[in-house]
Amino acid sequence: MASSGKILYISHYYWPPHFGGELRIAIERLETLVQKGYTVKAFTSGVNGYPASEVLNGIEIRRSPRIGNGRVAERINRLLYWIWIYFQLLLERNVQVVHVEVILGVMGWINPFVYGNILLGIAKLKGAKTIKVHSLASNDQEAFVVGSRPEHKFFQKVDTIVSVSPFLHEGVKKQFPEKAKLCVCGIRNDVFQIPEERARKEFRAAHGIQAGDVIFTFLGSFEYRKGLDMIVNAFVKNIDRQNWKLWLIGPYKKSESPYVREEEVADLIKPLEILSDRVKFWGKIDDRIQLAQILGASDVFLFPTRREGFGLAPLEAMASGLPVIVTRIPGITDLANVEGETGFYIELNDQDLLEKRMIQLAENPEMRKRFGLAGAVKINQGFAWKDHVEKWERIYFD
Repeated sequence: MASSGKILYISHYYWPPHFGGELRIAIERLETLVQKGYTVKAFTSGVNGYPASEVLNGIEIRRSPRIGNGRVAERINRLLYWIWIYFQLLLERNVQVVHVEVILGVMGWINPFVYGNILLGIAKLKGAKTIKVHSLASNDQEAFVVGSRPEHKFFQKVDTIVSVSPFLHEGVKKQFPEKAKLCVCGIRNDVFQIPEERARKEFRAAHGIQAGDVIFTFLGSFEYRKGLDMIVNAFVKNIDRQNWKLWLIGPYKKSESPYVREEEVADLIKPLEILSDRVKFWGKIDDRIQLAQILGASDVFLFPTRREGFGLAPLEAMASGLPVIVTRIPGITDLANVEGETGFYIELNDQDLLEKRMIQLAENPEMRKRFGLAGAVKINQGFAWKDHVEKWERIYFD
């Protein structure tokens, strides 16, 4: 495909400083398209400590003005963001695609999609194709629920709704079949790979891991939805297994992400206080190479999530050679993992089975290695980054 065209990526959140697997993949995908010759500009909200404009990995990033902090100021900042976005879009020339990611409202009594509808109207005036991604199930049972008239109007206006899993895609197809597209998230298999054994051992030793230790690793938001409470309970219950270590990756302090709910985090991790010498909190890791090193040095990846859009983290772990234990959410977490070949499934909230599978993998290093190798092959065959970018290229410009 000819590498020309301009994409405007509009999202209240941007990485960094914000955290989220689908958000990070979207930005990396756009960076790859820049390398192929496309022009990409990102319009996002202003954040303390970040410049009003900069070019990062080929993407021109512009951030909205801010008037200060505090509850009232943040509301005004959100309103300024929308007004600023409208003017930025009106002034922009030769726009082929407007990709709308995260939409936030200003006041609780005004639906956020009211602002989104104005944005789509301006995009239509500019003659741009409009894209919206559906990346998280509406609730625990339903893939796609349109909850208000402004939201329904928004999805009627947008040209293409891209779902990141078959489950989400089927939900969109029921209501907007002519707009629905499926494109599962790709995995950076040029970054996430099985490490060389020597490098793996050196990394483990540098972080206090002894021969025979088994590292269970979690990557994601520190919240109940991700099933972190189940991981903590299982780890504490097996306190006598001295060779068990726990690595937790993700923001858990307000200083790392303003959207961390510190009270919820404190409740979730409080039981680990008695095991502080066996638990490592890595915090938010923006460096993808460092993240790949952490995953590659681990032994088992845990993801007992309760609700997802895609479940990117376990696939990155599989690409790094880890067996996984994940919740079976049909059409989402079962996209790559194969029961008894690359890892195990547990049913929703099945604490006992989570512990049983943790013990099984901890006591069987040959099984861990076999599952890990099979998982990496699965990712390289079905979720290669190059294929993913090419699919999105067609969505944007076909």
